[in-house]
Amino acid sequence: MNIPNAPYYAWYIYVKFADHAELPPELCAQSNTVGEKVFTGREITLQIIELLISQVNMGMVVQLYISPFMPVDHYEAAERIELIHQLEDFGFTHGCSAAVMNQEQSTAVFLQLNEYILNHHMHIPLRADDRKLLQTPVLFESYRDMTEAVLHVILTGRLDGSGVQPPAVSAVRRGVDPGLLFWIENVYGMVPESMEDLVEVELAGLSDEYYVRRYPKFPDWLAPEPGNWSLLGELPNLNVLCMPKVRLENYDFLRSCRKLEVLNLSRTNLSASYALENLSQVTILDLPPADFDDFSFLLKCRSLEIVDLSHTNFRDCAILAQMPELKMVFLPAERQLLHRELLDPLPIQVKTNPRCIRGDGFPSYELVKPQPVESWDWKPPYTVLYIAYYDINDEEKTWQGREITQKVVEKLMKKIRKKKLDELYLSLQYWGEEEDMTLCISGEGVCVNFFDKEQKINYSLFDPNHPVDWDRLPHQVSDQEDSDFGEYATDNLELAADCVAYFIKTGKLYPWTYWAKYYNWEKQEDD
Repeated sequence: MNIPNAPYYAWYIYVKFADHAELPPELCAQSNTVGEKVFTGREITLQIIELLISQVNMGMVVQLYISPFMPVDHYEAAERIELIHQLEDFGFTHGCSAAVMNQEQSTAVFLQLNEYILNHHMHIPLRADDRKLLQTPVLFESYRDMTEAVLHVILTGRLDGSGVQPPAVSAVRRGVDPGLLFWIENVYGMVPESMEDLVEVELAGLSDEYYVRRYPKFPDWLAPEPGNWSLLGELPNLNVLCMPKVRLENYDFLRSCRKLEVLNLSRTNLSASYALENLSQVTILDLPPADFDDFSFLLKCRSLEIVDLSHTNFRDCAILAQMPELKMVFLPAERQLLHRELLDPLPIQVKTNPRCIRGDGFPSYELVKPQPVESWDWKPPYTVLYIAYYDINDEEKTWQGREITQKVVEKLMKKIRKKKLDELYLSLQYWGEEEDMTLCISGEGVCVNFFDKEQKINYSLFDPNHPVDWDRLPHQVSDQEDSDFGEYATDNLELAADCVAYFIKTGKLYPWTYWAKYYNWEKQEDD
């Protein structure tokens, strides 16, 4: 095939090759263990396209996803998988492959039809919301037909070859991100025929609720350049900017947005603090989950009233104490902060999020201190409805409901004190469907955990007299057969027995001790 030079419609290509595909080195490089490969931007060269369509023509491509936009994640998983599932459920009975365009997102996916898909004859109608997004799937009887369609989409964004290649960035055509241009056109209500159109219009705000990743119409002074958002810096009246979910390499345009009053970056990947140094008029600022090298830019935001730093690595509250206009601040967990007390006498609403931790140098848990405990005894009734334990011979014993008597509880306490059991499980459910509290004993000590599944919080018995590597999650320790039992929470078996007995009685944590409180049970990931 005669393939023209760039520019191409495709800016992002995801491909999954067949397991038995014999790939040339250019396609093997950086391919993962399951045959997935991603090409982005200038990686999509004439040579790569030729090699790729050759594999398509030989039936070596299982899945192919094509987009004209910067990806929001490496594999564009959400959009791609949704289209794949819709094709798989369409009810094909013949053909070698199929394709569909998502008109709302301007993306295309190709799927090789294997034996399972062809025998899956039950047609599942698309939801009403999905029908308007998709064209009718195109069925290919041969890989040659599929190859032609793949090439058409890469070059022009059309399955049938009716489109044309996009214009190239040049001296008379400035580059602009396609998603940004469609966003402006969507809010503006028309295609800007010149820069003067944008300068003159009172385009005061851009909200992410109007952002759709759809391919726009390019006037004769613009050309597609995914990732180039510099046009925003030339909108003189822009005072509200709520960025959509994007992953950009450059946010320098923000340095030119000097009139911004509201800026929401929470769904972006921005981490360069220098891009935020010229926001002297901003009153509301929402930052993304990121590690910033410096927060001194906040002192240059002289009008700032509300700021959300809760998902960042922010620590030193002394900076906030120097911001006279500040009215409300959202911060990460208290244990991440320094000089938090400086904010107490100031007229600032301070809201911390104990689930938000970012960075190193502070505990991954929140310490719950001991509280006075009212007098209690081991007598029934009991709140726990199911008990199971494994003794040192790995024999299991269980009790339910009325079987849990005072004699049973006393027997368990003795076994804990004498290390006569290995594992104990307590549940507030009659059949033990959920393990609410667990206890594990080794030759070195005992670990007690309580799982609050509703709040997604894990409590682990904390004994200051027993050294523990608390960077290691306690619920993982008890699940690992080769774990280092020397890292268990305490060697105080009497304390562990009291915690178990109190929970059997009340269904609550024993208050007269320390508990390490972990949120989400595992390390928080970025949004």
